[in-house]
Amino acid sequence: MHLRHHEWEHVVKAKAKRSTAISVLRWTLLRH
Repeated sequence: MHLRHHEWEHVVKAKAKRSTAISVLRWTLLRH
């Protein structure tokens, strides 16, 4: 099953946003 480009883009953006949040959280925890 092929995802349409728009749907795929949405998935990629959601994953990028989540990984960014995780890296920021990890960096904040390491600072303390």
